Amino acid sequence: FFCPPPCVYLMGSGWKKKKEQMERDGCTEQESQPCAFIGIGNSDQEMQQLNLEGKNYCTAKTLYISDSDKRKHFMLSVKMFYGNSDDIGVFLSKRIKVISKPSKKKQSLKNADLDDDESEGEEFTVRDGYIHYGQTVKLVCSVTGMALPRLIIRKVDKQTALLDADDPVSQLHKCAFYLKDTERMYLCLSQERIIQFQATPCPKEPNKEMINDGASWTIISTDKAEYTFYEGMGPVHAPVTPVPVVESLQ
Repeated sequence: FFCPPPCVYLMGSGWKKKKEQMERDGCTEQESQPCAFIGIGNSDQEMQQLNLEGKNYCTAKTLYISDSDKRKHFMLSVKMFYGNSDDIGVFLSKRIKVISKPSKKKQSLKNADLDDDESEGEEFTVRDGYIHYGQTVKLVCSVTGMALPRLIIRKVDKQTALLDADDPVSQLHKCAFYLKDTERMYLCLSQERIIQFQATPCPKEPNKEMINDGASWTIISTDKAEYTFYEGMGPVHAPVTPVPVVESLQ
């Protein structure tokens, strides 16, 4: 399965305008509704239908790549059309690398940014290197620039956060984010909201704190493929794909 699952977003006002135009031209609401199917490119697996009805996004939570598929890389393909069978096109993802969860003894290092031990009021100093458990990190949104308070990343084992672990952080391993200088408060996901969760000390093991599932996180890299198109000369019957992508202008 995919971690996190693939998501498809329809952005911009053009989708609503297209729907209104089609309904003015006599299409029913069902005929003007975009439909989408997602699949693994060049695969024998059937494509899965995505539920876009009434919203502009959907998630393919049950999509997976078969164990018998020996490819190291692949791309997802999303086939889109309207309910009246008018083609929109086939959109490809970026290239995806197949990785398996590393064992506890064999880890691949995750290169990222971390900082020196400083108080919250001081400037955050980024330094190169690998992140190890027990170090101070800062989570910053790459789009908005919004940041959470300073956190200490801790290793998770069987719903407990290990206070003394100092080995390198690895992709697909469970970790927890302790809010620095608080009373056992951890970053937690609850009903799609980020909250603070107070851990419980382990009575027999002082180097561990008990956390819930929502405070246990998995680190994994992600990417996106974004396509923009506009029917400037009016509706077209041919698919808009392949969409030309401009990498740079000189």
